[in-house]
Amino acid sequence: MYAAYSSKGELIYANDLKNICRQSVYYCPDCQQVLSHKISRKGKGYFSHVTSCQSDTIQRETKESIEHQTGKSLLKYNLELSGYEAHTEYNLPQIQQIADVFYYGKTQQSVANVLEFQRVPVNSSQIETRHTNYLQLVKHCQWIIDDKVFKTGYQQVWLKTMLNYSKELGFHWWALDIKQAELVLKFRMPLMYEVYNVKVAEKRFDLNKTLDNYWDFSQASFLNDVYYSTYRLPIKQRTYFRQLKSIMVNSIYQNDIRLLYAEGVLLQMLPAWMLMEKWHFLVCKTPGWLCLAWFYWLLSQFELKQFTTKDFAKGIQQLVESEKIVLASSPLISVDIYPHLSDAVLTKFKEKKLIFKVNNMQWRVLTQQNSF
Repeated sequence: MYAAYSSKGELIYANDLKNICRQSVYYCPDCQQVLSHKISRKGKGYFSHVTSCQSDTIQRETKESIEHQTGKSLLKYNLELSGYEAHTEYNLPQIQQIADVFYYGKTQQSVANVLEFQRVPVNSSQIETRHTNYLQLVKHCQWIIDDKVFKTGYQQVWLKTMLNYSKELGFHWWALDIKQAELVLKFRMPLMYEVYNVKVAEKRFDLNKTLDNYWDFSQASFLNDVYYSTYRLPIKQRTYFRQLKSIMVNSIYQNDIRLLYAEGVLLQMLPAWMLMEKWHFLVCKTPGWLCLAWFYWLLSQFELKQFTTKDFAKGIQQLVESEKIVLASSPLISVDIYPHLSDAVLTKFKEKKLIFKVNNMQWRVLTQQNSF
């Protein structure tokens, strides 16, 4: 058996567990008896019944949470209401995975698609493996998360893991609001933003109404009737010197401060806004102020010459390769992230009057206003 439910009610794939797991408890999806996790001679994981499977005599009682079951039922209900053929818990033996929702288009020639409703955080490598496997069999695999996660902001590691990108929607997520029975699209997400003041394009879809064409994920159909939601919380303001001191005495940052110093960057050299405002980079694990410090240093390398967004993107990539900046793991994004990150940083630097645009391709540093 290649899949089982955990004690939390989440579907776990045996191949995702690299070593034998004796500590955790797993349950059979059919009879709900306890399973043991094993590794075959060929190195593949699998689950085995401690006693014979009772699926022929015992009615299945799922270990999934009620919210998870409700979410899948809502998705299936709307797909069928919209004219699709849909199935929940659909077994795909070719890739040894079970799709939360598997559905076909409205014609016999239509290809299949998968919806995965993921309510709790899962390791990014597992998401990548499962997503890649699905795309061997279906045209589109859309991951949907619980809308509750947005209530605490947008900087969680889990949100970075589940981030999507398309040219029309930009960086975005699909989510499910179970209580309101709504499919939620959060899109046009800025890569660089203030943690307590971020504006995001949002669109909600009533799952009790027909959603013609939306389940085909035609991007143009999502761009009408957009609502811009703002996540804003009051924060306790610190003085510049208290904020500077709090970073300098933090043991976590000591090595980073030394590396910056070795490149000629003192924290006191950074523009005050880099430290006073709580910045966050959606695709970076590195703290926002530290990313900005290195981007500020990178800007100094172009002080006496013009440069392009491509030049800056290459510089960011070198910072990542030298491990001065660590990118977040976002397995659902296939696009090259560096041009997007470069454009976001340079736009903010222009707004803060550190650089100006010479033409459509070239930038130049405002040397009279900086302290390089």
